[in-house]
Amino acid sequence: MALGRAGFKQRYYQQKFKATDDSEMADLVKRIKQKYIEGLQWVFNYYYKGCPDWEWFYPFHYAPFASDLINCDTT
Repeated sequence: MALGRAGFKQRYYQQKFKATDDSEMADLVKRIKQKYIEGLQWVFNYYYKGCPDWEWFYPFHYAPFASDLINCDTT
């Protein structure tokens, strides 16, 4: 996948999530980030308050890049 080379994020999302074009990829990355943050919240709630919901699951096999989570509270 050549991490660190130009376009590595785009290749990652294309290969791992089967995104085909830029507009689809932007929407996909937004959904991945949202579900990932929900997952973090679920884990915190699980350990501090008990299981919040046994039905919830992270619907993707891969996580977003950590750098894609920068400023996620504003999007």
